[in-house]
Amino acid sequence: MFDNLKLEGLIVLGNQNFNSQSLINLSRGCPNLQELDITGCELYGEVEPFIELGNNCPHLKIFKCYGGQFGGDNDYGINDDGLIELVRRCRELEVLSLLRCNLTDRSILEVARNCPNLKHLNLEESPKITDISMIKIAKNCPQLEELILDETSIGDKSMKHIIKLKKLKKLSVYNCQVHGEYKNKLLKKRVLYHSNWEAIRLEDLREND
Repeated sequence: MFDNLKLEGLIVLGNQNFNSQSLINLSRGCPNLQELDITGCELYGEVEPFIELGNNCPHLKIFKCYGGQFGGDNDYGINDDGLIELVRRCRELEVLSLLRCNLTDRSILEVARNCPNLKHLNLEESPKITDISMIKIAKNCPQLEELILDETSIGDKSMKHIIKLKKLKKLSVYNCQVHGEYKNKLLKKRVLYHSNWEAIRLEDLREND
């Protein structure tokens, strides 16, 4: 099904027929793949497809995989083990959009170690993500331009490092544990607001440090 040496990008949205074997076949047949969006595809916590993807498509720059957390074997999307294997093999990643996937600090620490060119990171609705990994992301990923952390468990400790990212243009921390001076600064300097995210002008925050 997938055999195209020239294919550089593929978007597969909510296709229930696209499963783990489909991802393996895709990676083997399209080694020049640079962008892949498998949002809503039902891959249930398997690791092998992401090992294959990393081994066969090392130049992947954009990866999007929105999941669903229902508990145990019913979770779909990428999990810690899959993400760790992927980022160890795809070190050119610039965009990781992983909304509602079952991820913890363990995999995000690997993202920080292996993805220095990261520009966009979306971890929305990942409550197991904490300051432990986000501090490392802020320190190790200086190219970050957009950071979406709605409904994670990050707090002020992360913010102290996040607001120092010189290239950051959008920051979303809706329903996070940001309090005290950082929360006040965010509220005062908010320039764009939607029902589920905020974009903050980091230049204004730095001026008040």
